[in-house]
Amino acid sequence: MAITLASFALVAHADYQSGLEAYQGGNYELAFSEWIAVAVSGEQETHPAVRAEAQYAIGMMYWMGQGVTQDSSASANWMREAAKLGHAGAQLKLGYLYLSGTGVKQSEFEAFKWLQMSANQGNADAQYNLGVMYRDGLGVEANTDRALQWFHEAAAKGDEVSAGIIAEYEKTGKLISANPEVTPAPSAAAESGSTIRDKSWILSRNPEHFTIQVIALLNREKLQTFIAQNQSFEPFAIFESQWNGQPLWVLLQGDYPSADEANAARLVFPAGLQEREKLWVRRFSNLQNDLR
Repeated sequence: MAITLASFALVAHADYQSGLEAYQGGNYELAFSEWIAVAVSGEQETHPAVRAEAQYAIGMMYWMGQGVTQDSSASANWMREAAKLGHAGAQLKLGYLYLSGTGVKQSEFEAFKWLQMSANQGNADAQYNLGVMYRDGLGVEANTDRALQWFHEAAAKGDEVSAGIIAEYEKTGKLISANPEVTPAPSAAAESGSTIRDKSWILSRNPEHFTIQVIALLNREKLQTFIAQNQSFEPFAIFESQWNGQPLWVLLQGDYPSADEANAARLVFPAGLQEREKLWVRRFSNLQNDLR
């Protein structure tokens, strides 16, 4: 399903379940209204874990523009409410938002705080990001031992990037940078004949259309390799952003006339860089405003 919902040993509130069924049926407006009722209910009416699930789901709807106008600030507000109730997924997303300054004022301190809460609950993505922050001294004093601790935690849950960092450390005694000082070769995409669009293509799109933001990475070569292996899903576009003074490469896929079409495409998108439910459907007008 499009929204990842944490499992819990509780019987969900009827309105929450009704919202989930509406969402799965593509009726986002009804899902939103059902979840709002749960999200603002008091502890006497709804268990906090169920309320947090509804708040997180609303945050994701604002994140992706499903049933509501896409609004990163509103998404952050709802994520914060769920995060305060202990929702690990919301804590992770809120950490991302503070790292990038999306919908909130950029703050490495706040990002670290929320990512640590999520990591302490066993979230592998949060554990990897904490490893990066300790390694690079982002929002916290650099500490190799703590960085390795979190990379090991993430690797134990199957995070391959963390496992690679650990292997490199064991071989060289150094924690590799998230942004290796090499110029990525576009050979994989170039040799295959794949076409990678850029910022100019994004700016030329119909502002009311939608695209799928696949992922943002500090290593462009991984994106190029993925594109070369999945040419049937073109068009792809890569544009450069910034993260803590380093180039951050963002991968987009597709040009869809409606959010429903983009979300349908997301469900069949190939596994590889990350899970389908983490793909972000975005309106081109929002991207264009960011790029101008």
